[in-house]
Amino acid sequence: MKNNFQQSGHIIAISAAMATAAVYFTMAAEKDGGKFLTRDRGYEHCRWTPDGKQIVFDRYDYDKEQMDVWSMPSAGGAATPLTTDGAREPAVSPDGKSLAYIIERQDQAGIWSMDLAGANRKRLTQGHTDRDPSWSPDGGNVLFTRIANGRQGLWIMKKDGTNQRALKQDGETKGVFSPDGKKIVCERNLQIWVLNADGTGGVQLTREQENREPAWSPDGRRIVFTSQSYQPVRNVVIINADGTGKVFLTEGRNMALSPQFSPDGRQIIYCGHDDEVQHNIRILENISKEQR
Repeated sequence: MKNNFQQSGHIIAISAAMATAAVYFTMAAEKDGGKFLTRDRGYEHCRWTPDGKQIVFDRYDYDKEQMDVWSMPSAGGAATPLTTDGAREPAVSPDGKSLAYIIERQDQAGIWSMDLAGANRKRLTQGHTDRDPSWSPDGGNVLFTRIANGRQGLWIMKKDGTNQRALKQDGETKGVFSPDGKKIVCERNLQIWVLNADGTGGVQLTREQENREPAWSPDGRRIVFTSQSYQPVRNVVIINADGTGKVFLTEGRNMALSPQFSPDGRQIIYCGHDDEVQHNIRILENISKEQR
């Protein structure tokens, strides 16, 4: 069974059969917020693979009432489901071979890992508050958010789930290592902060609006994040790693989530919507050298 959606001559076909489920997408130009890579709805997190050839994402299935993790070619084609029993927040390892992700179901809640094909699944944590997994640049560790003893903060563990320990517990979340592994950018009290890799220090980069979901440029010179100018609008913004040079890359009635630079720094993908298309993967192209 297939449902077809057509807009401006672009057709998306979604297969409802789990064994052959696929999302076909095309790049339709948009005036505000970049091109849409998908045209259905329900996307929240999207991530490039290190070679730039795939995009891994989670998407809400309104029939099943659950999120699952998928992958699709960045150049166009069919998307492949990597999970069918509920999963979200995928993070791709630096070598492109593994994914960390979360399951929220009470009996399996925690952070898990699997290979890029969706096999060899392993449970890494057993905390129902564990979320926001991201990898260290060498692929040996996974950084994540945990609430322990009533305190939210950043934790780290080996990629096999061993040696779990707290780095910082002052309300931090959504931590990401810099490309050189020396810093961590994170969200704290709805602002963007940079810490040392061991959790010490702390420099606040933003102070206005609500600023969330930071990620580094490939060279570590820029940080991309979402900024909320008014409810519920959130746009894609970049700043220098020292907090200077703030630039809005999208404006208007956009709702942006989880932006990330492409491996070459020339593009940014994020999940967003406008007045017509709800929560899809969008792409900002031709990011200048000054913006990278």
